[in-house]
Amino acid sequence: MRTPVLFILDSFSGANAGTESQIVLLLNSLDRTKFEPHVVLLRGPDRISSCLSGVPVEVLDVQQLKAPGSWWKALRCALSYRRKGVGVAQIFFNDAAALFPFPLSLSGIRVAVARRDLGFWYTPSLLKLLRFSGRFVAAVVCNAEAVRSTTIEQERIPAARTTVIHNGVTRSTEVTAPSDVRSKFGIEEAAPLVGIVANLRPLKRIETAVKAIAHLARLSPAPHLVIAGADRAGVSGSSHQAEIEELAMALGVAQRVHFVGPVDDPMPLLAACDVAALCSETEGLSNSVIEYMLAGKPVLCTPVGGNSELIEEGRTGYFFEVGDDVHLARRLAELFADRVRLRQMGELARSEASFRFDPSRMVRAHEALYTHLLDRSALAMGLPSVPSSLPKQGHSTP
Repeated sequence: MRTPVLFILDSFSGANAGTESQIVLLLNSLDRTKFEPHVVLLRGPDRISSCLSGVPVEVLDVQQLKAPGSWWKALRCALSYRRKGVGVAQIFFNDAAALFPFPLSLSGIRVAVARRDLGFWYTPSLLKLLRFSGRFVAAVVCNAEAVRSTTIEQERIPAARTTVIHNGVTRSTEVTAPSDVRSKFGIEEAAPLVGIVANLRPLKRIETAVKAIAHLARLSPAPHLVIAGADRAGVSGSSHQAEIEELAMALGVAQRVHFVGPVDDPMPLLAACDVAALCSETEGLSNSVIEYMLAGKPVLCTPVGGNSELIEEGRTGYFFEVGDDVHLARRLAELFADRVRLRQMGELARSEASFRFDPSRMVRAHEALYTHLLDRSALAMGLPSVPSSLPKQGHSTP
C-alpha cells in the first residue's frame, strides 16, 4: 500500500531555480510503489504540474498570511488531506512554513519543513511567527550544516529535530560539447572566460566579478565574463541586469561582460569557460557551485552558507570574501597564468562532485525520513542520522 505524502509550497516560479529544481527532482524520483505525492501551492499560477509526472496539484489562493481566511483555508486543507490518508507533509518556503505546521499538526499530520538558505528573508515579525509554528514541526530538513546552525539559532528549533540532506544533482559528469558563446559574442578562443550561473539579484553580488574583470584589463588577451541567469529587480529599479551593464560601462569593460539569460542546462556554457565564480553574500548549498564542479571547473566563491562544505581551498577552488574584487582578480590571474594547475583543479572538482551528489542519495534520505516520521514510536528518540552525501574535506573519494 502506498503512503500519501503532502508537499506544500508558497508558489512555483519554474524548474530552473535552485530549490524548485530540487523539489521537482524529489517528487519525480520518489519510489511510487511506496509513496504517493500530492502538491499544494499557496498561490498560483500552477507552473509545477507540467514539470511533474502524475502528481495532483491544488492551488489554495492564499495571498496574505494576515488574512483570517488564510488560516481557515489552511485548516480545511489539512483536514481534507488527513481524510485522504496523508500522515506526513513536507513544507518548502517561508510563508507555508509559518502558516501550515499548526493546522497540519492539529489534523494529526507529522510536519517536516525544508530550510535551504541562511534566512536572508527573516524579519522580526516572521521570525516570531516561525518560532511559534516551529513548536508543531517534527523535523527540519536542511541542505547544509551552515543552514542547520542558522535554523537552530534563529528559529530556536531543537537540534534533535534537525537533519541535513544535501542536494542531488542530475547534471552529467561527461565532458560536454561547449556552447557557441565565444562565437556569439566574438570572444577569442585564447581569451580567458569566467562563467557565472546565477539569477541576477543584488544579493548575488555579480558586480564583484565585473570589477575583478576590470582589474585584469592589462592581461593579454583580456578575460571575459559570461553570466547566465534570469534578470530580477535591482537595487533601485526593476532590472538588476541594467545596473550591472551600467557598472561595466563605467569601468570600461562593457564589451567583455556578456549576458545569456536563463538556461535550462548550464553545462554547455560552463564547458566553454575556463573558471567559474559565485560572488553571493548568502547561499544555502549552491546548485551552481555543484554544477561548476561537475563541469570540471575550478570554483572561485565566497565562503558563505554551504560553500565551505563544497570547496577545499587550493584543491578544488579558492575562496574570497564578499565584495573583495581585488582578491578575486588575483586568484583569477594566478589560474590563467598556470593552465596546468587550472585543469588539475577542475578535474579534481569533477571527480569529487560526481561521487558526492548522486541524486538517489537525496531521494532515499527523504524517503527514510518520511518513514521515520510515520513511526510515532520512534519520534521520542529524535531524528535518525541521515548519511551525508558529503565526505569530510580532505578525504579522498573512492
